[in-house]
Amino acid sequence: DPLNSQGTRGNPYPDKEDLNGNSSLNQGESFYEYEIDFIHDGNGNMVVDPATTKYYRDQKVLNVVDPSGTPIEETWYRFQIPVESGRAINGIEGFRSIQFMRMITTGFSTPKTLRFAEMEMVRNTWRRQPVDCSSNAGDIAFSIDDVGLQENPNKIPFPYVLPPGIQQEQLANSFATVLQDEKALSLNVCNLPSSINLPRDSCQASVFKATRLDMRVFEGLEMFIHAENINDESLALEDGELVLYIKFGKDFKNNYYEYELPLEFSKDIGSNDPENIWPEANKIQIPFDLFTDIKKARNDNGIPNSERYSDGGLNPDRPGSVVTIKGLPSLGYIKGMEIGIRNVATNPNKIFCGEVWVNELRVTGLQERGGIAGTTRLEVQMADLGSITSSAGYTSIGWGALDQKVDERAKESVLQYDIATDLNIGKFFPDKWGLQIPFYAQYAAEVVTPEFDAYELDLTIDEVDAFLGNTPDGKSISKDRSQEVEEITTFNFTNVRKERGSGSAGKQGKKQKKQRPWQIENFTASYAQTETERRDFLIKEDKSKDQRLKVDYTYSAKSDFIKPFKKVKGKWLKVIKEINFKPLPSSYYINTEIRRFVNSREFREPDFPAFRFDDRRFTWDRNYGLQWDFFKNLKFNF
Repeated sequence: DPLNSQGTRGNPYPDKEDLNGNSSLNQGESFYEYEIDFIHDGNGNMVVDPATTKYYRDQKVLNVVDPSGTPIEETWYRFQIPVESGRAINGIEGFRSIQFMRMITTGFSTPKTLRFAEMEMVRNTWRRQPVDCSSNAGDIAFSIDDVGLQENPNKIPFPYVLPPGIQQEQLANSFATVLQDEKALSLNVCNLPSSINLPRDSCQASVFKATRLDMRVFEGLEMFIHAENINDESLALEDGELVLYIKFGKDFKNNYYEYELPLEFSKDIGSNDPENIWPEANKIQIPFDLFTDIKKARNDNGIPNSERYSDGGLNPDRPGSVVTIKGLPSLGYIKGMEIGIRNVATNPNKIFCGEVWVNELRVTGLQERGGIAGTTRLEVQMADLGSITSSAGYTSIGWGALDQKVDERAKESVLQYDIATDLNIGKFFPDKWGLQIPFYAQYAAEVVTPEFDAYELDLTIDEVDAFLGNTPDGKSISKDRSQEVEEITTFNFTNVRKERGSGSAGKQGKKQKKQRPWQIENFTASYAQTETERRDFLIKEDKSKDQRLKVDYTYSAKSDFIKPFKKVKGKWLKVIKEINFKPLPSSYYINTEIRRFVNSREFREPDFPAFRFDDRRFTWDRNYGLQWDFFKNLKFNF
């Protein structure tokens, strides 16, 4: 009785209420539905038809012994169900709030047993691009999968084997050394039409991956490729009629490099020879010089950046390979990579159905170059007059710390130098004058010269100069726009003043003069000027000049409190006797500061009209202060 079989096998009702624990009654039911069909083989067995069953990927037959000791065959099927392929029921939208997953079997007239070895959610960093070849593009079946050494050693028609020269990685743990599974990405395509009558990049099956790479310090790119054709012999593609391409750059439409290689199909079905499954002719070996060469060739030929420019003769070691550039890509700024296949058969009736495996995509040939660096510093102390200090530092291209990776080392040279002096010019005057004239001056500069042009990023400054030339005054255009240069020149007089002392007191033994409001010792003056010049790959010229003049006046008077009733006697008149006041302020000050700032900034782009901005400011700040102790216990500050 199902109503009384709580928790037993075959119970069609929930074992408890509120399975999701949200303390509410959900009357609606919406979900995504995926269907897998099974058929009878006529012998009472339930099987899967690989040709018609959706989501079928692979199967494995095992020889086992049943409980009675009879040898039998067990067939395990592998399904891969794309999440987005589900049929929406009752208006469900999106996958952000999936709370349950259930499996329903229906249409069986006799008892059957389903066993599940693995059921898991999987993902891939490589994502499919939409296939858009013609009006019947919906007939093209395209999916991605993985094939590996552990799950597919007996795969039909070609088993998976390690590519030549590749070894399984070892994972050491506390129990034993375990060999990690070695896998490849599989592109499964069927009904891919010929693109012979279409633009080269308009009909393809591809996957892409978002990334952020800088490959300028590497020499090349390598990858293993396997291709197999499952078409009838009359429609099967010949060697070279299926090409694989790899594309990378800032995007996949307007700024990218592309390398295309014709593929050979594996011939000996069932063979586990690595040279048959991974033919040498299919091995991707791309020197990065090919991409910089085609960029220079396009610039030399005056081809617009917006056009797709290809050259099939740059790599003679791989006949049929084609290198393409469009826009302004760079090996130093890669935001994505795309791998795909194209049917380039001259017969428009030929279509491609089969698999292509890609494996071990990697960069090779790290440029292990060293760098140099040095610093120097000089200090000169001139007694009580002041000091002079100078320093310089330099790091070359390729310099880096011991814990840095090779590709993290400097790709620019940096030169820094400065000289500064701190003097008391008052020492040049007689001591009795009491003059204090502090003076400071400094000149500092920093020049950062990158190895690569700031706009091309993967062409050196010398390579760019080869087609850009020099400025009318003989300077390098590429170096001028790529360098980051900053120069600072500053000097200031701070708190210039005349000290009170010997100059006011006169000869020794004489009484020091009384401080008066009009004396020059009450004044101090300061002046500072800073000029800055800067330029980089965005700013053509940035000049600023900052001038400040400040004058301070401070006077402190020494005066006693007046007690007009101090002679009054009497115990009861003490309050009147203590009355006091100060007729003059204790101190007051005035300071004024004038500032003039001028800045002019011009950007490199656009050339016309020039983007030039001027910033001019003039300010005059004045401050006044007063301290007056009206009574001993009553003070006033302003």
